[in-house]
Amino acid sequence: MNPISDDPLDVKQNAQAVLRNIAGESLQIATPILALSGLLLILTAHLFPEPQSVGTLGLLTIVLTLPTLALRHMSHVAASAWLIAVCTLAIVLLAKWVASPVTLCLLLVPAALSSIFLGVPGAIIGSALLTTLVVSGCLPIASVTPEISAVVVAGIWINVSLLLLASRPLRGTILWSWFNYRESRAALDTARDTQLQLKEALKALGQANEQLVRLDRRTRALRQEAEEARRVKEQFVANVSHELRTPINMVLGFAGVIAKAPDMYGIKLPGALLADLDVILRNSQHLSELIDDILDLSRVETGRWALTREPVSLRELIEAATTAVRPLFESKQLYLRTEIANDLPTLSLDHTRIREVILNLLSNAGRATDEGGVTVRAFESAQRFSSK
Repeated sequence: MNPISDDPLDVKQNAQAVLRNIAGESLQIATPILALSGLLLILTAHLFPEPQSVGTLGLLTIVLTLPTLALRHMSHVAASAWLIAVCTLAIVLLAKWVASPVTLCLLLVPAALSSIFLGVPGAIIGSALLTTLVVSGCLPIASVTPEISAVVVAGIWINVSLLLLASRPLRGTILWSWFNYRESRAALDTARDTQLQLKEALKALGQANEQLVRLDRRTRALRQEAEEARRVKEQFVANVSHELRTPINMVLGFAGVIAKAPDMYGIKLPGALLADLDVILRNSQHLSELIDDILDLSRVETGRWALTREPVSLRELIEAATTAVRPLFESKQLYLRTEIANDLPTLSLDHTRIREVILNLLSNAGRATDEGGVTVRAFESAQRFSSK
């Protein structure tokens, strides 16, 4: 089927094509009717004054009607014109041989056929030719009066006019029907496209749903693996912390006993050794606290690790940190000095965390310094700092 066009000219042309198809079908019906009319004349010829002439007219009508069948496949206009001419000739001859001018009123039939088969232009041309034939005096009928001619001509034009007026609603209906047909086809094509898009969308949605199901299964498997890894890590941390705590507690115990009772071995221990024991004791305590921090990793992961605030002397905190890292500086022949103001207030902070910060800073400074040394200054300033 030809594609639907939105051009009004195409719609009109399509409607005219429909009208031509209707005219063609009407021609197929009118042709055998005219032939049957010729046969009817042959069968009723004995009723007329000149039966032989009427029978001949019927036979002639049948014979002349047959070419219409061949012309219909070549040209609709030619076939229609031939059929109208045959019908007109048969009526004129019938009026002559019957000797009845009233028979000319049958010329309304070819006028009506021209309106049906040839449309408005054909109806006007056909009616004009029939009018010329009647009023020109060329008819071989002696008894045709002007009154009869006027009646016949008037009947021809009235008949054609009525047929044309009657065909206007038909033409409008065909145009409206074709327009609706075009709109329906367009809506149907749109509905098919929408249905196809919907099917594709449903297919894509189904694929996406399958992917989501697979991702959900994979997520569950990964979550289980993560839970298992977390459990294994917690078990590992607990085991490592337990294994480290035992030797650290032993070091703390012996270092604490020696620091508190240096005369227990019966000899006087050198002051340098006692200072080293004090460093060992301090660092062992710090290491023990770090082991406690390892046990709190689970709290860090869940965001529930809170700081332990307590009143702390910043001087004591700095001196303890410098004492712990001083051997590192002395091994590299670097100095480690402290300049701590006497009027520092007591601060509320987490003793262990701040000491870790100071120890990390001093350890990094000791490793990165090759000459000179490091000075730690602590003083109170009126300047306030804010973070965003």
